[in-house]
Amino acid sequence: MKHSLSCKVWTRSVLGVVVIVGVVAISRGWDRNLFTEFSFVNTAKAEEHLTGTALADEGRLPDLGGAIAWLNSVPLNSKSLLL
Repeated sequence: MKHSLSCKVWTRSVLGVVVIVGVVAISRGWDRNLFTEFSFVNTAKAEEHLTGTALADEGRLPDLGGAIAWLNSVPLNSKSLLL
């Protein structure tokens, strides 16, 4: 019984340290750099693998002047979206 109790205390201590390190990493902004520098997943290739097709370039964005209603936004145009 005593051995299992010490294992629980040790596990709680390790998890507590992991949480504290995670909070410090997030507050210092290290998490943003971690995922950009050490990303092993190419999302375009993963998507192509899942769908079986690659998305083709469809050219320039058409003008949005024909839209008659905008939800939760001021009227948009293609130039403002490309900035």
